[in-house]
Parts: sequence; C-alpha cells; structure tokens
Amino acid sequence: MTPVSTSKYNAESYNYLLRMLYLKKTLLAVLALSVLGVGVVSADEVIGPANGALSGHVQSLTAPLPQSMVYAYHLGDTSLRKVISDLEGNFRFDSLPAGLYKVIAFRNGFVPSIALLTRASAQAQQFLDLELQEDSATAPTDENSFWTVRDRIPSDVLRDIETAAAEAEIDVNNARLDQRFTPRNVETQMQAVAGMQEGLEVGNAQLAGGSVGIQGEVNDLYIGLTGNFVELQPGAKSETSAAISNGRTQLVSVQVESSDQSAVRVTSLSNRMVSPGSKSSNLSNIGLESHSVSWTQRVGDTGRSDFAVYYTEENNFYRQAPIEPLGIPDASRSWRIEGNYRAALTSRSNFETGVRYLDRQTEFFTPRRPVAGFATPLPTERIDVFGKAGLQVRPAILVEAGFLSSLRDGSLSAVSPTGGMVVSLGQNWRAHASGSYQVHNLQVDTMHQGFTPVLFEEHSNACGYSEEYCYQLLVSRKGKNFDQMSLGFTHRRFDETLHLYFNEDFFNRLESLYLVSGDEIPEVQFSASHQFTPMILATLRSNIAAGGGGILLAADRSRYENEVRYVVTSLDTQFRQTSTGVLLAFHHMAQQLTPVQQHQGRWRPRVAQPTLVELERLQVLLSQDLVIFSEAVADWAVQLNMEVSRGLPEAIPTVAEANDDLHKRITGGVAVKF
Repeated sequence: MTPVSTSKYNAESYNYLLRMLYLKKTLLAVLALSVLGVGVVSADEVIGPANGALSGHVQSLTAPLPQSMVYAYHLGDTSLRKVISDLEGNFRFDSLPAGLYKVIAFRNGFVPSIALLTRASAQAQQFLDLELQEDSATAPTDENSFWTVRDRIPSDVLRDIETAAAEAEIDVNNARLDQRFTPRNVETQMQAVAGMQEGLEVGNAQLAGGSVGIQGEVNDLYIGLTGNFVELQPGAKSETSAAISNGRTQLVSVQVESSDQSAVRVTSLSNRMVSPGSKSSNLSNIGLESHSVSWTQRVGDTGRSDFAVYYTEENNFYRQAPIEPLGIPDASRSWRIEGNYRAALTSRSNFETGVRYLDRQTEFFTPRRPVAGFATPLPTERIDVFGKAGLQVRPAILVEAGFLSSLRDGSLSAVSPTGGMVVSLGQNWRAHASGSYQVHNLQVDTMHQGFTPVLFEEHSNACGYSEEYCYQLLVSRKGKNFDQMSLGFTHRRFDETLHLYFNEDFFNRLESLYLVSGDEIPEVQFSASHQFTPMILATLRSNIAAGGGGILLAADRSRYENEVRYVVTSLDTQFRQTSTGVLLAFHHMAQQLTPVQQHQGRWRPRVAQPTLVELERLQVLLSQDLVIFSEAVADWAVQLNMEVSRGLPEAIPTVAEANDDLHKRITGGVAVKF
C-alpha cells in the first residue's frame, strides 16, 4: 500500500487493471499518481519488497548488474553501510539517518559509480539509478577509469572493494538484506480518504474509502497483504441532473517473495458503477472484474522466468458515446496466459523470449445492424510469440533486434520485426533509435479484430501497441544526483483500434480517446528533472501529439474520419526540508469525427456536422508529511487533491446537465505507517 502523500486513493487498482488488459507486455507494477516523472526522480515511490530508506538499480549499458556491491558512506560521521544488488540489479538500504552520503556501486570488471545524496530525514524514501562502465572499455588516463575514480572513494570503502575484487563470487542469497539491519518487524500502513465530485458520469457524488497494508519478513520470506476500497454515493440530487451514479472499487493483493528472488502474487480487483439516469437498463450497469496469479523464478545466476494467468470479465466498461467503433462489445470475458524467459548471457549481451495466449468471448445485447444474431458470443483466440536480444558491439554502442508474430484463430495474422540502437555520447549523453514494421498483416473481420485498452503512461514510452509501424528517437542526458533531461519523437501508424485512457480513476473512465486503423500520430515527449538545492527537486514532463486520418467504422455502418490531439503536462516538486510535495498537472484531449462517404475511390466529407469530443483537466495535488510527529512511533501524512475539468461529449446520456460543463473534484486523506 502506498502512503497518502504519494498515491491517489484508487490509482493503484485502476492502473493495475489496465496493465493486465494490455496484450503486448507483462507489467505487474503499481503507479503512484503523485509521481508522473520517470527514472531516478521517483524519490517517494518504492513498491513491495523494495521498500526502504534508499532503493535503487545498478546496470551496465546492456543489462542489469546483479551481485554489485553498493555502499552508503556518511560524510559526517564516516559510518558505512553495504548491500548487494539482486538478480535484477535492484538494491535497498532499510535504515539511513539524515545527512550527506556518497553512494558507491561496484562490481568486478567495472568502474565504480559514485553519486552524492542528501537525506533530509531518516524516514525519507529515495530512489537512485547507478550505471557502471566496463573497466576494459576505458584507458588508464581516461577520467572515468578506475584509477581516476578511486581517488574519490573513501579509504575504507576502497579497501573493501579491493578485498572483494580478489575474493570469490558474492552470495546473492543475502542480496535483499542490509547487513546492519535485518527487517524482520512487521510494518502496517493505513489510509482514509473522503471528498466530493461533480461531473462526468457521476453527477454530484460523495467519495469515501480507505486502504490497509501489512508487510514483513518471516524467516527468508517476504509477505505483503494489501486491501483497498473506495465507494461513490449520490449527493444532493438536482432537478436538472440526468444521472446520479453510485459505485465501488475494491482490490485485494497478496505477495510472497523468497530470498532467492522467486515470488508469487495473487490479485483480485472488482469495480462496479450504476447510472440510474441511463435510458437503457443494459447500459446502466458498468462493471469490471480482474483476477490474476503470477509467478517469478530465478534461473541460474542471470536468468529469470515469469508465468502469469489472468481472467477478466467486463460489462459496458469499454462502451463510450457519442460514436463507438464497430466491434466494441457490451460484455466480454477473457483468459490470458503468458510466460517469458530473460537472461544476461554475458556482461555485453542479453535476450528475452516468450509466448502469450488470449481467449476472449464478446457479447452484443443492443441491436446492431451489421451483427447477425447480436446476442451470440463471438470467440477470439490469439497467440503471440515474441523475442528480442541486445549486443554491445562496441563499448559505447548497443544493438537491439527482435520480432513479434501473432496467430489469430489459427491463422498467422501479423509478423513485425523490430530493431534499434543505443549509443553513448560521452559521459552523460545517450541516444536511442528504434523501429518496428509489420511485414505481414492478415486482414481480420472488424467484429473479430477487437481492440487494445492501454493507459497513457505506458503508450507514451514504448512501441508495440497495435501499430502497423512505429519509429522512435530519444536523446537523454543524466547529470549529477537527480538531474536529467530527455527529448524524444515518436511516429506511429495504427492497424487496430486502440482505446487510450488518460485517467487512472475508474469513476472517470470517459477521459479517453479512440485511435483507429489508419491513424498516423506523431508525438513529441520531453522530461527534465533538476535539483535546485539539496532540499528542492522538480520534475517536468510533457507529451504533445496531433494526427489521425484513419476511418472509424461505427456500429451503424457509418464511417467517420478520425482526428485527435492531446497535451499532457505535469510539474512535480518536492520540498524535502518540510517534507512537502506539490503536483500540478494539465490534460487537454480532443477527438473530432467527421462523417465521410466514398466517392471515386476516395473518402470525402459529408454534409453532416462533425462530432467533437473535447476535455481539459487541471489538477493540484498537495502532500505533507507531519514532521511535528517525527519523534512518534508512527509516521503520519496528509493529502489534498483538487481537480477542475471542462468539456464533455454531449451525446453521452448519463452525464449530469446541472454542472454547466464545469466539473470539480476535491478529496482529502490521512495516512499512518507504524
């Protein structure tokens, strides 16, 4: 469970839901709303067994580096702590007092990496990303060589490094444990939230909920239990309101991890919402349930295998007015089974391979002219086989290659090779270019084509989401401490329908767009993090995209030309001296559907008026750790979230009309950890 100072009340449940529904990649992570940046800037977001005062990741240019020694050297009292990275290169310190530290990572054959870290308090949670370069890749006179870097390493740390370099391999069974502090005690976290919401489907409603989490270690096992519950109840009804909704969302998750990095996780998620104002009883009930079991096992010294089973059942969740693409069901049930294996063959190479199977049945209860026997379930089976590999051909160049092939209902439907290159441009700069293109695409009947639901944060950072082709170029710079910058450009052309969600909240599911076959979307991404002072850290992230051109086939056989644009920007600032967080976020999205008809082999606009779906949202999120209770046994924090949005699809019958297109949401909460 995430404390209220860094997480929205039900962001964890909805984000996990969308990740499970994503058909191209296994992601079992929970997203904290208050941190929209990337990389090392997520100073307050550490999940599961990685929870600690300082967590991080050690890697080379090609792959994570397990068995790396990580030192935390206090420059004030010269105390020293040491941990060892696990199979994925992750490390953690469970207890670090306030002060100025040198954090040093080292592994045999690599040049040590050094970072300067300031801790405002012993309770602060921070994340650090450390990259090691091969010692053989640097000349003795290079400023990054071992002989130059060692001058900046404290003498007692240097002695330990030199001793370890001459000894045998380190025992990774103790990689997760701080050698001075063994976290055997049970930790409990509790959170309560309440507030009000006006707008979208919910009309005027009141929010209330809470969550509880218990985690600890028993012998060599980490055990974590998380429960989350939020309820939406009608507020004062207005005579002009068209709908007053009520609903609830609840999540239960259990995770067990052993000291050899094998883990089992069981999750059950249930979402329900009822809109009494809906004209159709079939459309008034919106629900989605997801249940999953996942297993991870270490294989050898550098290998890892993952296996997972998911079951999802939904009712009216994916339907969205005013115009819906053909093939969006009233209800569906699906099974997804997938497994993969990844390994670092050497310090210069890595690879991954896997397979996934999807079995989905869809049902249409509302009469639709193109569907004969509309109440008959339509089955869809799909098998994806994928693989990728990376090879460091030169010290500063990594070449990547891979493929994805899909079989749908027994026929080979798509084959997409991928390739890319990562180039180190000096000490701090890096360039990454990649691309994928379908060399084979079997046209599938629209009713069986289906669609891919995906959360915006995942879609904006990777190819592989229903594209015919996708090209990316990214240039990034990593400076000292938390300073970093990246500028990227992505161009996609889609061959299937994509439902892109911009809001993690189940109750605000309408904040989304459709991307259809034929759409071409260029997008610019920018992110920057800067530590202005040792106590102030700011992160800016922005995504801007505009495009379209695809033809949307609606349920009534009408056709529309699709045009979309969106701007997603956030500024996250952490004031460490006062343990205060301020998040400003702005979302703008628009989708215009222009009726078209075919004339002389080309699509031309009809006389009918285009349909415009447009929404803007401004959010301010404040979080505050209660430092006045710093001497207490428990850690306390409070949060205040304020949102204002404007604009809605006018044809949605369940939207309350009393809000005059201006919608507000205010929630507050308190969390305690002991």
